[in-house]
Amino acid sequence: MIKDTLLSPPVAACIFLALAYGLYRLGGVLAAPGEEHPGKYQPYASGEDLPLLGAQLAYHDFFHLALMFAILHLATLVVTTLPPEGASHRLAVAYLVGIGISVLVLTKRELARSETSQSEADRVLSAREESSPQRQRKNHRC
Repeated sequence: MIKDTLLSPPVAACIFLALAYGLYRLGGVLAAPGEEHPGKYQPYASGEDLPLLGAQLAYHDFFHLALMFAILHLATLVVTTLPPEGASHRLAVAYLVGIGISVLVLTKRELARSETSQSEADRVLSAREESSPQRQRKNHRC
């Protein structure tokens, strides 16, 4: 009786969550204290200090990608659980065609957005290069 109760999914999940939280807290106690550094939260890439940009992340692009993966996983689940009789094969093909169209619509929108954002990024980079101090010095010498 107790074994069945402990192995039930909600109780087992609570036990493992408590265990994970305990390990997390133990790791926090055993870890060496870190030093505060002014550059700790500054952007850094490939050895260059990047200027702070007032960029706001747009999460709706990620939601489209998440929706696409959810649709693909659902399609896999539905197609693999269909009975092996002949009529279900037609249903599976029709379902997969619909899923393919859905994925095309989602990715086509994403591809158009990525091309637009890439051209905007190219314009910003070229504008930065134009206004860089080295470029201004070269133009001043001429």
